[in-house]
Amino acid sequence: MAHTWAQGTVRRLALRLPPALHYPAYRAFWLGLLASVSGYQILRFGQFWLIYTLTDSHLALGYMGLANGVPAICLNLFGGVFADRFDQRRLIITTQSVTASLILMLATLTLLDVIQVWHVLVIAFCAGAVESFDQPARQSFYPHLIDRRVMVSAVALNSSIWQGTRIIAPAVAGCIVAWVGTAAAFYLASLGFFTMATVMYRLQAPRITRAARGSAAHDILEGLQFIRRNSLMAFLIAMTFFNSFFGLAYITLMPVLAVAILHVGARGQGLLMGMGGVGALLTTLWLSSRSHVGSSTTVVVVQLHVVCSANIARSLGANDARQTRRARAPRAAAWTAQDTRRGAESPGHLTAHQSAGGPERCETALRGALGHFF
Repeated sequence: MAHTWAQGTVRRLALRLPPALHYPAYRAFWLGLLASVSGYQILRFGQFWLIYTLTDSHLALGYMGLANGVPAICLNLFGGVFADRFDQRRLIITTQSVTASLILMLATLTLLDVIQVWHVLVIAFCAGAVESFDQPARQSFYPHLIDRRVMVSAVALNSSIWQGTRIIAPAVAGCIVAWVGTAAAFYLASLGFFTMATVMYRLQAPRITRAARGSAAHDILEGLQFIRRNSLMAFLIAMTFFNSFFGLAYITLMPVLAVAILHVGARGQGLLMGMGGVGALLTTLWLSSRSHVGSSTTVVVVQLHVVCSANIARSLGANDARQTRRARAPRAAAWTAQDTRRGAESPGHLTAHQSAGGPERCETALRGALGHFF
């Protein structure tokens, strides 16, 4: 009887799985992707934290984002051509292994305490270049593992990985950096990429038939012409670019917010970054449980408004905190001088301000409590 109940429970849980996860090959791919994207999120956290620790410069964070973004933008078209002309499975194995090796090198340099700024920037540039070939290969590979009817579920599941790891991975990375060190976070990130390479090596994928194609330049030109003719595709690409370039730019400056403004350290930065993916994860999980949805235009417009509003609120909040501290600094200095003068005049007795406790003392105590929590 217990055996029958267990079989029924397993059967009911299987029926509740998102449609795309009923395909074993895609399920293995999805789990490998989970490890790889988790490693990517930890890598990004560690890179920005390390570069800000080494330089204490806002501009260096911008250089870091530039080193990651420029190769991805410039080489993405070539990565798409490679994904169309070569075996995507082998291409993913190669890119994941190369990225893991680069992260391993960065972790070792950090562990040996010989890391320099140019090391971080060069490795970030190389990792961004490899990513421009890896991402098109992954996106063109997984549709061959499922039926077209569950494509919406698979796309939502892939998106849920990115949103879910945005919550968990930065928090994990922040704790590792605070308790063990940045090098340990990098080693964990490299393990995630090696895991994806191993999964792809063992994956039994269907054979993909490719038609004879022209030159690489002809393929790129054909793709650009298709985007120009298809206004919807051009709109989606433009929205993705502006959302990534402007909407997610706060991630680059997060060490400044966590260290220079809020004073919460690495664990606090991880928690702050993790909160960015909560709402997106809930939405993508809802989409992943559906086989089809209606028009997504309203969803895109609402998402853009929410991102813009959140960034405006974030910038206003950071600016208000900075101005408040600047305004209170002279008063705090004046009160300190007054306390010192009164203490010198009447030693052994607390002044009225000292016994009552000023607002700055309360703020200091609250910040200390938050700092202890983070």
